Amino acid sequence: WTLCRVEEIDDEGELLGTYQGRGDANKALKKIAYAPQPQR
Repeated sequence: WTLCRVEEIDDEGELLGTYQGRGDANKALKKIAYAPQPQR
């Protein structure tokens, strides 16, 4: 599983991490989803 942050549907996105299983990706997503957006 590859987790990326995207701004729009057709955006390639910024790689946040690669995870071996769905459960690992979901755990990371719970932490990342509500974290403040990085400044660009």
